Amino acid sequence: MKKKTELECMTSSQFLSLILEGSANSDTAMYYLLTKRMSIPLSRIYQRFSHHLEDLFEDVLSDFFLYLRNGSLFREAETYPSLRRLRDKSKFRSWLCITFRNYLTGKVVMKRQMKYTGLDIEKVIMMDVDNYDLEKHIHEASFIIAYTYQHAQTSRRRLLIMYVLLRAVDRNKTQHYKELADILCVSYDTLRVDLHRAFSAIFRNRDRYLRNSELRLDREHDQMRRRINDSIHKNLYETLFHYYKINYFIVTGRVIW
Repeated sequence: MKKKTELECMTSSQFLSLILEGSANSDTAMYYLLTKRMSIPLSRIYQRFSHHLEDLFEDVLSDFFLYLRNGSLFREAETYPSLRRLRDKSKFRSWLCITFRNYLTGKVVMKRQMKYTGLDIEKVIMMDVDNYDLEKHIHEASFIIAYTYQHAQTSRRRLLIMYVLLRAVDRNKTQHYKELADILCVSYDTLRVDLHRAFSAIFRNRDRYLRNSELRLDREHDQMRRRINDSIHKNLYETLFHYYKINYFIVTGRVIW
């Protein structure tokens, strides 16, 4: 008989304590809880929304994990901010199911409200399109992408930034998370956290741009901005993929087409 692991033997209250202590094992415990212990009830909730969503259940769970860990706006100082605010910790499991249902409801509502499908790039880098002239909005999004790329410190970081954007434009054309994780020789969970950091870098630069429109691009990245801006209406995926495959070769030594 196979011996049970420590996580398999833990109670809900033990999971909660481990998650909230903020140790190196906290994320492992939460991810295990979502994908193993709570997989069946969460899957049932997902099935009610699946016809409105393009994502597979495992991808939705990974995104939900990051949502729980970092907060809805990715700006919280502590991990699992909403869980820390839960007053009755004995209702942890039911709270998790209710939060997951509300999370999926929000994804469906956001999808219905997007007016520029094919142009949004995660709502064109998370700006509220209703408050902007569309052409100005596209110009700003192009600038933020190029600025984030310019200030990424490594080719690996640039690769992940482009991957996040490619997934936003057309996830069906893009490598699956697990395939990319294998190529980069990291675990699936590690890759998802790294991709969240890439997403957060874009988000932070969006905020910097809104506070200070005097940010500058060097000549090379201003050319990149122009190229992205000009391609948004027709071949955006191919333009982003051009920068992705450059860094893919630098990081992996492999050529992709």
